[in-house]
Amino acid sequence: MGTIEKITEELANDLHAAIVKHGVGFVNGDIPENPASKYASVNALLYGTPLLSHDNNGIINFFNYEAAKIFGKTIEQMLGMPSVELAPNVDNIRPNRKTYLDQSLLGCVTLQDARRLQWQPDGSTREILIDAEVFPYEHKGRVSNVASIRFKGYYQSKVANHS
Repeated sequence: MGTIEKITEELANDLHAAIVKHGVGFVNGDIPENPASKYASVNALLYGTPLLSHDNNGIINFFNYEAAKIFGKTIEQMLGMPSVELAPNVDNIRPNRKTYLDQSLLGCVTLQDARRLQWQPDGSTREILIDAEVFPYEHKGRVSNVASIRFKGYYQSKVANHS
């Protein structure tokens, strides 16, 4: 678990540069009078389009308020969490995740109807569907992944009806 204070201006600048480079649709949100970070570049990302990134070890190092609404956890709960925990451990989703993450290190990969987990107030999880643009960013000489996310709805398993 991390804190917003640990999100550096350097990381925010690197993420913003990747957003611009890859032409990803990102919209800045309204920054409140007393923003969460002392850095304008961090706040520009914290209050915008749902966004998250992880480092080379797969640990979430950026997560914003709109992403928090989608996944049902606070920024503080998500920072430092292994990003693989967002993927349900069913239907080969976790192994397939590595493939598109590797592909996204070369350029933007668009995911449609990707299944992810949303935490509920009682601590349980529910599968949701998202669209995402996953693309590379470079930070401290290492390339890793960042995702711009759009919530689509809740996953409904396609169980055959045998009446």
